[in-house]
Amino acid sequence: MSLAYTKWSAEEDKKRGLVPDGQYLALIEAIQVSLSKAKVDKNGEPIPQMKMLVVDFLFEHDGRQRKMKGWVMLEGDMSWQFRHLCHACGLIDKYENDSIEVGELKSRRLVLDIKNKLQKDQSNNDVMRNVINDYLLPANLKASSLTPLHKPKDDFYNDDIPL
Repeated sequence: MSLAYTKWSAEEDKKRGLVPDGQYLALIEAIQVSLSKAKVDKNGEPIPQMKMLVVDFLFEHDGRQRKMKGWVMLEGDMSWQFRHLCHACGLIDKYENDSIEVGELKSRRLVLDIKNKLQKDQSNNDVMRNVINDYLLPANLKASSLTPLHKPKDDFYNDDIPL
């Protein structure tokens, strides 16, 4: 007598745990300034490290909280990401005035544009992964109305209220 089991195709297995392409309301749970990895070019010369933000996002999909990490460059060709992140968090004026501080981004709400992309793992095998394609301003919120979700300790805060 053969076993009864749920059968998975190779394609289904590759997509297991991924969220579908889409836009998801998210919260910046943690953020820190870091440097890009030390790398060398094709001639073996070191490539300069660049400043970046390492951001932990929290969002919901299918009734389950998900975490996702993002790397936002502060220097170089990909530094446009920081402008988009600031705009999505309602802080574009501070960005334009060079007055943004990393702590102001924590606990902000924004929309993550998430895509599924084929990438390589450490063993150079093809794997499908969720990646953050862009950071967007929530459609139903004006930039001036976006405020951090955390409140001072003496204010009422109910974490049962959904985002």
